[in-house]
Amino acid sequence: MVAIVMKDEETKAIVSHVVPHKGDFQWVATQLNRDLLKWGMRGKITMKSDQEPALIDLLNGIARKRTEIIPDSVTLIEHSPSHDPQANGMAERAVQSLESMVRTLKLGIEARIGARIPVRHSTFSWMVEHAADLLTKYVVGGDGRTPYERLKGRAYRGELYEFGQPVLRRGNGKVSGGVMKARWAPSIWLGKRFASDEHIVCLEDGTIRSESSRDPTHARYEVELGVHR
Repeated sequence: MVAIVMKDEETKAIVSHVVPHKGDFQWVATQLNRDLLKWGMRGKITMKSDQEPALIDLLNGIARKRTEIIPDSVTLIEHSPSHDPQANGMAERAVQSLESMVRTLKLGIEARIGARIPVRHSTFSWMVEHAADLLTKYVVGGDGRTPYERLKGRAYRGELYEFGQPVLRRGNGKVSGGVMKARWAPSIWLGKRFASDEHIVCLEDGTIRSESSRDPTHARYEVELGVHR
């Protein structure tokens, strides 16, 4: 699996996405532009990577898309020296932190369900994004603040569950089917949306956005994620 990791030098916030295949910078550039916007970066920024051709294409793609979205934006591009992976140390440390968090999440859910989750399982992409979200919301720096606090000006106080935990999900909008229709549906918890703080859950027919979730005390983990009994 190929993943991209981006870290903000000022706030230390991290985002990560599993990409369809290496070199697919169009899709990744769109995702990372959304991340830059949710971080509030609309003016002049400097982006740095190593000199791998795929990353050079990616940064150029991000710069073009930023100009399309924000015409007066400026994107400066820098590259670390060739054959020196440590030159971009901040990015290297971000990758190491993300790998550690993903490994912790993966081993944790595997221990709970008693089975292995292959990295090509559809939930793995959500696991990578959730790992970056946890690092942004909870890693305390030398100034006593988390990256989330530096971005938002306040500590994160939202409700989180364990990745892969069975939860009950209440859908958005008005419930159809009459007043006796069930308001909550069983689902699997996959994380939160950064901008809206909505829960991301998985039903049998795919992944959806939810406005509310709760932990049913009778729930138990299943080997097949997305199935709840």
